[in-house]
Amino acid sequence: INIAKYGKDIFSINDIWKQFMLSSQIDPNDKEIFDKIILDFEGILWTRETDSKEDLAIVMQTIGCSYMFVGHTPVPNVTIVKDKIWYIDSCISRSFGSLQYQYIDINNNTINVKTITEQ
Repeated sequence: INIAKYGKDIFSINDIWKQFMLSSQIDPNDKEIFDKIILDFEGILWTRETDSKEDLAIVMQTIGCSYMFVGHTPVPNVTIVKDKIWYIDSCISRSFGSLQYQYIDINNNTINVKTITEQ
C-alpha cells in the first residue's frame, strides 16, 4: 500500500494510531489506511517481512533512526535482519522449553547481545 496515494506521509500513520488508541475511533477518511496499512495481516503491526536493504535505508532515513527493534516475533535468539532491524523476542517464555535467554544491552551507543542461562 502506498500511503502517498492518500495524500499522507509516513508520520500520519502514527497520528492515526494515536487517535485510535485515545478515542477508539478512526476518522472515516483514514479508515482504509487504518485497515490496510495498520491492521491488515501484511500491515505494519503484523508483518515481519522486510524489503530490500535499499528500501529499508530510505525508510530509516525518512523516520530518522539507525536501528529498529521489533518485539513479539518469536525467534530462538536475538536476530538482526538486513543490518538494521533487531528481532528481540527470543522465546523467553518457559513454554518454549528454553533455559537460555537473550537480551540486548545498549551502552555508549554499542549494541551487545547478552545471554542468561537458567540453572
